[in-house]
Amino acid sequence: LEFRRVLFRSKLDSAAREAAIRTLTHEGFAGAKDTLTSLLQPREPASVQAAAVKALGGFADPSVAAVLLEAWPRATPALREELLSALLARKDRIVALLAALESGRVPPGQVSGARRTPLLGHADAAIKARATALFGAGVSASRREAVAKYQAALATTGDASRGAKVF
Repeated sequence: LEFRRVLFRSKLDSAAREAAIRTLTHEGFAGAKDTLTSLLQPREPASVQAAAVKALGGFADPSVAAVLLEAWPRATPALREELLSALLARKDRIVALLAALESGRVPPGQVSGARRTPLLGHADAAIKARATALFGAGVSASRREAVAKYQAALATTGDASRGAKVF
């Protein structure tokens, strides 16, 4: 079990630790859960944390979502994207993510538009309805108003001489 010692040697390069993480996944979720969870700490390099999230995301166990969501508050924005990838990969995890969003455990503002889109257009009507309730139908009313306000400017013609004075 040399690979387990490699996992916690912070002085080793991240590539060796990431390879050890991939090896760890052969033990199954029950055997890997505690170790992978411990690698989701801010003291670990970002690449090691991302590898741990990817490894966790590869398991079909229903409790993976809880482990991933537990890491959310201390995750960097880049790691949150990895967490979202793993959470959005399976329907049971999507349901857990929506519950976390609804409870405020995961702030809706921390989910990018690119990650909202698949939820808002999800084939499952219940998931789509919950996502719509959380994020709205898409473009906000204030954004629509701003676009409408400047729509008239698209119809005007430019005057190069006036622009030359400014630049």
